[in-house]
Amino acid sequence: MAKIRRRTVTLTDEQKRRHAEARKQIEADRPRIDREALAVKAQMEAAFAAMRMLKAEREKRHISLTELAQRTGIDKANLSRMENNINANPTLETLQRIARAIGGTIEFKFNPAA
Repeated sequence: MAKIRRRTVTLTDEQKRRHAEARKQIEADRPRIDREALAVKAQMEAAFAAMRMLKAEREKRHISLTELAQRTGIDKANLSRMENNINANPTLETLQRIARAIGGTIEFKFNPAA
């Protein structure tokens, strides 16, 4: 087994200053980055919720994934991933294609903050 050696480096005053500035900038940016991450998470959750509704409607209408793939031109494996993976992030266009293929539409609604 290889022996792990710890290496220490002594920073110059200039390197310490730049390091401190970088840390300060990271802390200043953290609230913005957190907001952006939460927004992306909300978008992904909304897309997954829409896919769950589309899947339920597809199954209710007895449309197989194979048939949906033929109707949409989207690969069957990709459709399955979108229906079952919360990390899948279909575009609005893709959601609309799927909705049209099963005989419906998707409506988007804006709710202003209170």
